Formats: sequence, C-alpha cells, structure tokens
Amino acid sequence: MAWQPVDEATYMTKFTAPLPPWQDTFSTPGYYQPPPPRNNMASIALACSIAGVFTMGLLAIVGIILGHVAARNSPANRHIARGAYGFGYTLVGGWIVLFALMSLWSNTLLFF
Repeated sequence: MAWQPVDEATYMTKFTAPLPPWQDTFSTPGYYQPPPPRNNMASIALACSIAGVFTMGLLAIVGIILGHVAARNSPANRHIARGAYGFGYTLVGGWIVLFALMSLWSNTLLFF
C-alpha cells in the first residue's frame, strides 16, 4: 500500500489551526506595527469642547455628543474622545454654576 497525501482540512481543529501572519501577532526589534486607522471625529469633538469656552458651552454640547459617538466607534481614539466629553461635561457644568451664581447675586433668575 502506497502512501497517500491527506488533505490538511481533514485534521483541522481550533487547536491545530494555523497561526495568523507574524505581522499581526508581534513585531521584532527594529520593526513596528502600523498605527491603527485614525478617526477625525474624536479630534473634532475635542476642538468643539475647547471652543465651548468661548461660546458659553454651546459647542461643548456638540463636543459631548461627538465624543460619545467617537468613543463608541473608534477604539484607537477612545482616549481623545473621553477627554473631549469629559472636558465638555466639566465646561457645561461650570457655565451652569456660573449662571446660577450670577442669578443669585443679582436677585433675578436667568434660567430657573
């Protein structure tokens, strides 16, 4: 009886599956992994949150919304998106406190 080649798929299980290419698993010294694709929505969210300082928090609300969307959709830029909506929440809260103190100081209610 002669030797017959066997198809590799016959004995393939989840334990004997081939490894992914070496570029996907590790990088050797002197080489680097290509950076993950960038999403500009997180950068726009951060810019809107910072611009909210000059627009009394109106653009900060846009930054909060864009920051949450960018954090969900782009794992590569999640840290920028979290900074954007964190700064936006802080800024909106600061403006609300400022307006509340101004309304108490002047004995008129601006928005209550």
